Formats: sequence, C-alpha cells, structure tokens
Amino acid sequence: MRTSYTLKLIGAFFIFLFLLSAQTTHAQSVSVTSTGGITTSALYNNLKHAFDSINTGYQTGIIDIQVIGNCTETATAKLDSSGRVYSWGTSDYTSITIIPVGGAWTISGAIAAGSPLIDLNGADNVTINGLANGTDSLIISNTTTSTTSNTSTIRLINDATNNILTNLKVLTGLTNTTLTTNGGAVFISTGITTGNDNNTISNCYFSNVATVNTSFSYKFLYVNGSTTDSIKANSNIIITNNQFVNFRTSGVYVNSGSKDITISNNHFYHTVTMASATTFSPIYVNNLTSGIGEGFAISGNYIGGSDMNCGGTKPTITTTSFFQLIYLRCATTRTSTIDGNTISNISLSTNVNSTEVGLIYVKDGKVNIGSNIGNLLGSLTDTSNIIITNNSTSGGNYVFISLGGNVASPVFDSIRIENNLIGGITVNALSTNTPSIRGFDNVGSTGTFIFRNNSFGIPGMANSIQIRGQSGNYFGIIFRNSSPASHECVNNYIGNWTCYSTVSNNGRVRGISLNNTMWRVDSNYIENLVSYTSNLATSANIQAQGIYISGLKGSCVGNTIRNIIAAHPSALSSATGIEFTVFSGAPGVIVAGNKISNIYSLSSDSSLVIGLKAIGTSTTNVTVHNNQISLGKDSLGIDIITAHRFNGIVNQSGNGNFYFNSVLLDGASTNIAVNTYAINSTSADNTNIVNNVFSNQRSFTTSSLTTANFAASFNGIITSGAIPATTTNFNLYYAGGTGGMPIYNNGTSYIDLSSWQGIAYAHDANSVSGFPNFISYNELKGGNPTAIVTGDVSLTITIDITNTPRIYNSMGAYDLTLVLPVKLTSFQANKSKNDVALSWVTASESNNKGFELERSDDGRSFRTIAVVKGKGNAQTTQKYSFIDKDAFAPAIQKMLYYRLKQIDFDGKYFYSNILIISNNENVQLAGTVYPNPVKDQCSLQLPIIVTGTIGITITDMNGKEMINRNVELTETSDKVSINQLSGLQPGIYFVKLTNAATTVVSKFIKE
Repeated sequence: MRTSYTLKLIGAFFIFLFLLSAQTTHAQSVSVTSTGGITTSALYNNLKHAFDSINTGYQTGIIDIQVIGNCTETATAKLDSSGRVYSWGTSDYTSITIIPVGGAWTISGAIAAGSPLIDLNGADNVTINGLANGTDSLIISNTTTSTTSNTSTIRLINDATNNILTNLKVLTGLTNTTLTTNGGAVFISTGITTGNDNNTISNCYFSNVATVNTSFSYKFLYVNGSTTDSIKANSNIIITNNQFVNFRTSGVYVNSGSKDITISNNHFYHTVTMASATTFSPIYVNNLTSGIGEGFAISGNYIGGSDMNCGGTKPTITTTSFFQLIYLRCATTRTSTIDGNTISNISLSTNVNSTEVGLIYVKDGKVNIGSNIGNLLGSLTDTSNIIITNNSTSGGNYVFISLGGNVASPVFDSIRIENNLIGGITVNALSTNTPSIRGFDNVGSTGTFIFRNNSFGIPGMANSIQIRGQSGNYFGIIFRNSSPASHECVNNYIGNWTCYSTVSNNGRVRGISLNNTMWRVDSNYIENLVSYTSNLATSANIQAQGIYISGLKGSCVGNTIRNIIAAHPSALSSATGIEFTVFSGAPGVIVAGNKISNIYSLSSDSSLVIGLKAIGTSTTNVTVHNNQISLGKDSLGIDIITAHRFNGIVNQSGNGNFYFNSVLLDGASTNIAVNTYAINSTSADNTNIVNNVFSNQRSFTTSSLTTANFAASFNGIITSGAIPATTTNFNLYYAGGTGGMPIYNNGTSYIDLSSWQGIAYAHDANSVSGFPNFISYNELKGGNPTAIVTGDVSLTITIDITNTPRIYNSMGAYDLTLVLPVKLTSFQANKSKNDVALSWVTASESNNKGFELERSDDGRSFRTIAVVKGKGNAQTTQKYSFIDKDAFAPAIQKMLYYRLKQIDFDGKYFYSNILIISNNENVQLAGTVYPNPVKDQCSLQLPIIVTGTIGITITDMNGKEMINRNVELTETSDKVSINQLSGLQPGIYFVKLTNAATTVVSKFIKE
C-alpha cells in the first residue's frame, strides 16, 4: 500500500512539474476550473494537456474548460472515462463543459494518421459548445490528410455516453474512398458494455480541410458500432440542425451496430461542383441486423442547393455509380421513418444502369415514408428544379422513391408511403438506349404496402415531370412483384408527366402499374400523361396509359383518369384509361365508380384508344359498374377528327358483369376508315351487360357501308335462342351521328334496336334507344327530357357513381334526380345520455303516407325502428320527432346511422341523407369535395345535415393554416359552399368543417 501511494505521489509531482513547464514555456490557450481537486484556475497550452490533467485526477467534480486562444495539438487529446485508474492517479469528474471565451478560436493539429484529434474514450457528460455566449465560435480541425482508418477530428469510443457536440465548425482531412473506413469529422465508434449512447450532435458545420474537390472527404459523420448484441450497439444518437458542406459521398453515414438514430433538420449542400467516384448518398443508413438496425428517424432534412434550406445555386454532382440521396437499409423488428425531408435544387449525372438509383431509396426494412409529414422531392413551381442526366449506354433505371432495388430477396414489412410531393424534375436521357423513369418502384419484395395521398407530379404544374432525349418506360407508381398480402394504392395524384422524345419505338408513360397481388386501387387522380414516343411495331404497345393492373384480385374504385395522350404526330400509337387482367380464380373483383375522359392520340392514322379494358379467364369473376367514360374530345374539349379506333369499354375475355356504366363517344371525324364502339365485348365467357347507357355520338363526314360508329358490339353467333354465354338487357343504345348504328354482331350491323331485338331472341328485350341528353361531356347524367329509364331492379348495386343510394335503379352510372313529393327542410339527431332524439321538418307534403325511421350500426345495413304517419297533403310546415331509447347501450357502441324512408300512398318511396351520431366526442367524419381539382370555389358534400354557424379551416400538407373563416347557414343543408380559393397555390390541401357537434374533414387538389 505504501509503495502504491508513494508512486502516485511521485507521479502527481512529475505531472505538476510538466504542467508548470507547459504554462511557462508555451502560450496558454486553455483554462480549467473545477469544483474538486485543485479548484483554482489552471492554464494549459492545449486541450491535450488539460485532458491529461483531468485523467490523473488533478481536477475533479464539475469541470469547466475555457478555450481562450488558438490551440495546436501535436498528439491526440484523449479524455478517459471518470473513474479510470492509472498508477499515478484516478480521473473523477461529474461533467465537463468546453466553451470558447474572448474570441473565435481554433483547436487544430496534424495528428498522426489513424488517430483522432479529440478522443472521448469512454468519457460521459461532456459538452463541447462553440457558441457559449452567443458570439464566440470554435473551430476544431484535424489537418492531417490521410486515408488511414480512424483518422478523425472527434471520436467517441468505448461507451462514451450523454455527450453533446454543438455549435462547432468541424473540419476533416480524411480522404479514404472506401466508405466503410472508420473515421471522419466525427466518428462514433464501438462500445464495450453499453455502446456510445445518448449523444447529441447539433448546430455544427462540417466540411473539409482541403480546398480542392478531389481531396474532399467522402463522409463527415460516421457511426459504426459493435454488432455482437443490441446492448453494445450505439443507440439514441441525435444528429440535428447541422450543416454538411462539400462531402464527396455522405454527410451522415450510419453503419452497423447502431439503432434509434435521429437524423433531423440538417442541411446537406455543395458550394462547388462535385465529382464523386462512388455512390452519392448524403444520408446513408445501412444496418438491417434484427433487433439492432431499427428505430431510425430521418426527418426535416434539406438536401441540395449551395446554401441552407436548399437555397442558392444548383450544384452539379457527377457520379460513376449510384445516387441515393436518402438511403436506408434497416431491420423489420421496429418501424423506421423518413418524414418531411426536402430534396431540391440539385443536378445529378451518372452513367449507371441499375434499379439502385433513387432520390429516396430503401433496400430492406419496416419503414414509413412520409406518414407523419410528407417528403418534398423537387419543387411545386420550378419544372427543372431537379435535373437528372442519364449517360448510361444500357439505358438506366431512375426512381424517385425506390424499394428493393436490385436486391435478390429484399425483406419488407408494413411499408407506408404517404403524403409525399414529387415534381419539378427533368430527366435528360442522353444515351442511345431507353431509360426507365419511375416515381415509385418496388422489386421482388415481401410485406404489405400502403400508398396514400402522394403526388407524383404536381397538380396545376404543366410538365411537372419531363423526360427529354431518348424515350423509355415511365411510370408514376409501379409495383413489380407477387407479394400475397393485401395492399392499398389510395388517393394518390399522378399527373403532368411528359415524354418529349420521338426517337424510340417502345416507350410509354403509365400512371399506375401493378402486378399480381391483392390491391385496393381507389380514389386516385391521374391526368395529363403525354408520350411523344412512336411505336412502329404493333398497335398493342400502349404509349400512354392511366392504370394498368396485371392479375387484379381486389378493387379499382373511384379513380379519375383524364388527358392520357399518345402524342406522336404520325406513328401508330395507342392510349388507354384503365386496363386490367383478373387473376385466375380471383373472387369478388370490383372495378367501379371510375371517371375516364379525354383519352386520345395525336397521330393521323387508326390509333387504338380505349377507355376501360377487361381481360380475364373462364374462372375469373369481375363486376364493372358505375363507371363513366367520355371519349372523342381532347383536353380543350375540341373534337378528335382523326380516324382513331375509339372503344369506350373493351370486354376482351373472362367472366364479367357490366352494370350501370355510362359511356359516351363524341366528336366528328373527317375519316371513315375505322369502327368505333361504346362497348366492344369479344369475350366468349359468361358475360352480363345490364342497366348501362351506351351512347356513340361520333359522326363521319359521310355514311359508309363498311365502317360505323356502334353503340355496342357483342361476341358470338346468334343460334336458336341465345348469343353464347352473353346476357344483355335493360340497356340504352344510342348511335345518332352520321354512320351510327346501335348494334354490331358477328359481321352484321343492325340499323336500329328493334331489328336487333327481333332476331336476338331474349336479348335486350327491355333495352331502349333514344338520345340520353347527357348534362355535359364530363357528366353523363341524363337531362330533362331523357331516354334514360329505370332498369333491372333486381341487381344488387345499391349506390351510384356519386355514392348516393340508388332509389330508381335507372340505367347508367347516375341514378335519376327527381323532384321529391315531400320537401324535407330539416333532419337532426341529438344525443341525450344513451338516447337519441330525432326530429325532422317538412315545408310541404304531397301524397305523403308517412315515414319509416331506419337505423344502422355500420352505415350499410339499415332496419326500421319506427313508423310515423304523414300528413298526406300539406302546404304548411310540419314537424315530426321520435326518441330512440337506449340507442347507445351498451356503452361500447361508438357510432349510429339514421335515415328517413318517405313513402307515398302509391308505394313509391324516397330516402333522406344519412345522419351520423357518435358517443365519442372526438369522432371525425369524411366529406367529399367537388369539383376536385378546385379552381376558385367548391362545395363540401357532408354525410350529415347541418345548420347555423360553421367553421371552415383549410391547411396545407405540412399542417400550415391557410384559411380560417365562419359561414352562417340560414337553412339546413348537407353541403357547404367554399369560395375565394384562387389565392391558394397549386397543391394538396385539407379542409375541416366544424360546428357544435361535428367535425368533417376532406382533401382536395388546388389547380
């Protein structure tokens, strides 16, 4: 014991002499005070000497280090963990704070290659703050230019925890081209017991010692921890509000042995032209180890430009390999997120041919992209905000959001891609081979996928995504595997894509392209897809297409597809609104409520134009209903005069039910060389075509004996009693233009419906002919008078294209709108404890037998709970009421639906709108905005009837409030008008309506 104590005293004495020598022979740049040990202020000539003193226990407790001048470090300044025992002393500190005082100072040194300038070796609770008093600053620079591993400016190693690096300018000379070489400006290394946890790097500026771009560092902040188990891995590291300037490959690189890393609100930019020899990935996170590589949060970062917030000029980044501006490869054990990032104002050039090229690229993992706040890739106003130049001699694959890439078997789970805005992107395809450009791409992966509320192209922004040079295949959303899970592609916008090239023979533009799996493809808006590419080989190669689904197992409902244009001026070309094949044996496939218009070609030949095409087999079963298809005019409403083979619906093959569809072919053609069809059914399988409106109003300049504009064409030979496998009835057929005929079958044209009915046996016995008098080209609702009448009432389609309950079961997509015999001015429901008090008011009644009050638990299946006698005929206000006792018992009931069935004495009946009432005060109901997209004004259709003061709030995609106003409704209504919206910039917005009892929310697109 005495010997050990004596050695410590001797060691301390020599350290004291060394420190005294340092103070008297060199400029004193560091001042240290502490609450324990030697408490008086001690001066040192650099940081290493101060750390050496603390490591021996010379200062203890709470330690403050002030940098009072420039420091030159000749060796690594290493700070050990508190409690580290040496033969000459033991370190003992609670916390250490390092700040600059009295000026802007630099801590620098040409440290031996393979070593850090500052080494936090198990050190805890250390804060290095370069802006302690708000005015001073601190630069930390390792001036050694080296490719050796562990060359770094600041290193955290061996369980260094709870440290803060903030407000610093950190420069590095590491130039190693291998990204996984340890080192950088800040290097967070391996742990021993717990990992280097709970460290924060904030408000720092990272850049290079070198001034020539070929000597710049390939990465600035590198995290590479222990991979032996999750406890030793680095975790809970926060990297926020930093600037990463002029890196060769990555600003932040997170490698193996790390989890729960937050990379937020940082700025990655370049002030010089950057030539990279490898992957360009400003944010690169690569750890898929189960239980370790999880919980990554990449949010609010800015990538691009020559200044913060993607500002300044547009830098050019040239690579010979991939670019993946945000790269993530993580585990599926917990969800990682990529939210609210902006990639903008940048030019990227590469010659690589790979699906591993992308702006946001996820290779494996469980991840949400934009689910909290959407990412912005490009610009809402600048069409060439991001420039991608393809120099690949093999064509190249370029993806804006990519999953899987060229991984043989990527693993995904519960992927959500939501609220992302992508636009303002120009692709220059300079090679001689055709490139492939995709808004979203997925290859060969498993898991479930949800795409919601994304914009691949910006509404109202012409040429939002444009391709110039060589033409190739361009897709808004493409999903190219056969994952068996159920997926959703809902409420996305894909629009304003233009391929300007005319030099390729096999290019195309397609909005949504999905492969064999269970999909819900609903409420997407696809418009202005234009392809100038040619196709000299075959008309079956589609140049422009809204939705293509191969092997549909689910639904394709409520989509809007408009202005899909094959724009080559002379070559044979084709355009389609929706094309789908039905997976063999798939039950219950539904294609419904879609609005398709302005699908056309600009060529002068007989190009093929199809609104909706169905392909199936004898074992498939698909129901196509409530669709509206308008063809024959261009996007400006001008007639397509060339001889295109217009087909409203093509039923190519398979078992199918075509109910309640409305099809219009319009316009006058100067050429009579081709047939056109409102519906063209060539299927030899079981087909039912009932309750549709097929109107071919196209006209030739003169009549023709060989071609015609047909309302319908049916497959099969009429034999004794039937067209094989086809049932047609209760349809309206109209072909009133020059060269118009209602029916074509097996080489025979029928000049009128009666001649067809006379020979077709039981077919179309109840069908009618006559002018449908549609309200407009884009609203195929019958006017007054109209030939549209009630169809087959036995079909189970209970709503029309507007989701309004069908009362009359009239032919076509829209149910008839008639004047009701009872004018209902109010229908209200109010909760009182567990009861619901219902009341309604009529302004007048005619032939009113009474009301059946109906209730539903799910909004679909209603049952009668009361019958109330009416007044018969009345011209004065009548009031009715009913108490639904214990409607909310038991307490688990959350929502109830009510409607009135008004019944006449002659048996006719009419339904009111549906009221929704909940015992959950926070419930939000969904409304519908129309028209959508919106110009200056719109209406919000409500699921309930409201009156009085209504609050209207409109917010953008980031939650910023744009409009907040109140309106006063003097009468009860199920819709609210919203005007004065012209001041909103083009984009996607949310509208929220509130009154005393209800909140209704919906989304709309501002043109």
